[in-house]
Amino acid sequence: SHKEKVTVKRVWQKNNPLYILQVLAFLAKQKFSLIHIQQEVFCYGNKFSSYWLILLCLLFKIWKKKIIITMHSLISFKTVNKAFLQANLINLPPFLLKTGLKILYVPLARLADKIIVHNQKLKRVLIQDYRIPGNKIKVILHPLYNLPLKKKNAKKLRQIISKNKKRILFFGYLNCYKGLDLLIKTAEKINFIDLNLELLIAGSAPQRFKNHKKYQKWLKNLKQKTKKISSSIKWDQRYLPQEEIKDYFQHTDLMVVPRPWGISASGPVMLALASNTPFLISSAYK
Repeated sequence: SHKEKVTVKRVWQKNNPLYILQVLAFLAKQKFSLIHIQQEVFCYGNKFSSYWLILLCLLFKIWKKKIIITMHSLISFKTVNKAFLQANLINLPPFLLKTGLKILYVPLARLADKIIVHNQKLKRVLIQDYRIPGNKIKVILHPLYNLPLKKKNAKKLRQIISKNKKRILFFGYLNCYKGLDLLIKTAEKINFIDLNLELLIAGSAPQRFKNHKKYQKWLKNLKQKTKKISSSIKWDQRYLPQEEIKDYFQHTDLMVVPRPWGISASGPVMLALASNTPFLISSAYK
C-alpha cells in the first residue's frame, strides 16, 4: 500500500570492494521476492565496482528472485570517439571502452526481469547498441522533485548574485562532459553589461575527481577564463543542500544544459520543471 512507511537502511559502503558481501549479509536475514537495483557506473565506487553487480544478479537468479534494474545512464557506441574520451578523461582506445560497456550492460540487462530507463533515447540505446529486447524495457519518466525552501538559506545566494540582473544558471556536478567549456566559449561572445546579464555556475566537482590532477587543471583553466571574460560570471563551487536548491532556481531566468552527449536523464531539467524555471537544453537529448 502507498500508505505504508518506507524504511531506509544503509547496509553497504561506497568505494568498498566488498560492498556486495555487505548487501548479501543483510539480505540473507530478510524475506523478499524482488530486488530493485539502481545502476550507474560510479554509483558504488570506482569504474570496476559496477561489474560486481553482475555476480550479485547471478546469485539472485540462483535464489529465484525477480530483478528490476533502473539504468540511470547509458553510453551509445555512436558517441564513443576521441572527443568523448577526452571529455570524460578516459585513457582508453574507443574499441576497448565499447567492449567494457558491453561486458557490463549486456549481462546485467539479460539477468534483469525488467529494466527501467528515464527517457526514450536510453531505451533506443539499449535496443540498438546492446541488443536488448524492447519488451523488457520500461520507460518511466524521471519524477519531479518536491524541493523544500528555508528562508535562512536565501542569504547565501544574495551574497553571490547581483540585484536587478537577468540570470542564466548552469547547475549540477561540474563534469567535463556536461558542456561547461562550450558554455564559457559562448559567453565570450556575450556583452553581459549591455544585456544586463549574469551567468551563475553552481555545483561541485564529482567525488572521483577531487584529487584528479588533469581534472583540477581543466577546472582551474575554466575559472581563470571566466574572470577574463566578465565579472558577471559567478561561481558557487560546492554541493548545494536540498533546502538551497529551490532558491537558486527561483532566482533564475533561464537554466541551460549544454551537454554534447545525452547519456542520462537530466536532473537539473527536472529541478527546473519543479520550480517552473525556463530552460534551454541541447539537441543531444533528442
